[in-house]
Amino acid sequence: MSEYIHNADTLTLDGLRDAGYARMQDIAGANRDATIDELHEAEGINRQFSPNEHWISALNSRPDSDEAWAALDEGIADAAAALGLDGDMVLTRADAVSMHDEALDEAHGPVRIGELEYQPSRVLREMDPIAYHESVNDYIDNLESDGYRVDG
Repeated sequence: MSEYIHNADTLTLDGLRDAGYARMQDIAGANRDATIDELHEAEGINRQFSPNEHWISALNSRPDSDEAWAALDEGIADAAAALGLDGDMVLTRADAVSMHDEALDEAHGPVRIGELEYQPSRVLREMDPIAYHESVNDYIDNLESDGYRVDG
């Protein structure tokens, strides 16, 4: 980031916003599959190490330090939005399986055998594990085509 903010003490707020935008573009370019939360974490880690100390110190010593940091962060957020990144679009496989089971159970209602009731997801999982796993995989494929990333 130091190549973008080598004059952090004299940049205008618009210049800092542009620097934040450029920084997020660079971080995202190296991590195309990352989420906005992961990119913000990477940026936060970058702020903790040299050679960033110089520009961080320069930003902190500005009379408008809070506004300067806000402008930089706004540029980062603008770049993330322009890249179409969203932190809410990442699920674990366990979350996706739970969502699948809930959708299956809601769509079909309980399976009744005499006085007993079973959830359709459990019946399918127990009676035909292959069909159940295919159903889960199809559900995950649909989530991914809707822009979600499923990890795990």
